[in-house]
Amino acid sequence: METTLFENLLLLDCTGNEPVENGWVFVEGNKIAEAGSGRRPATAAKRVDCAGMTLMPGLIDAHIHVSLFGNDLTNLHRAYYPSMHYAKAFSVLKDTLDQGFTTVRDAGGGRRWD
Repeated sequence: METTLFENLLLLDCTGNEPVENGWVFVEGNKIAEAGSGRRPATAAKRVDCAGMTLMPGLIDAHIHVSLFGNDLTNLHRAYYPSMHYAKAFSVLKDTLDQGFTTVRDAGGGRRWD
């Protein structure tokens, strides 16, 4: 199993604790195995220096309108071919992910995108 150590970062755990400077996160495969500051795990196949960067959990937006592109909800599905509708929705989702949101609840279309 591949291991990666992200080190020298500002760690926010989003629990209300103070940010941890010079923090590290140890990942095994695709799961976080350990996080902290100070003494680091000795073995990691890959080390990533994150100096000047912040690491925190993904954000959740519980009210977003991924597929509402105008104020006329009644005619929305008539105005766009389904393929264009999905292309626009994927563009909104990409922008949302780029902003740090890893889970959203589409309040406009009843869909969950994660």
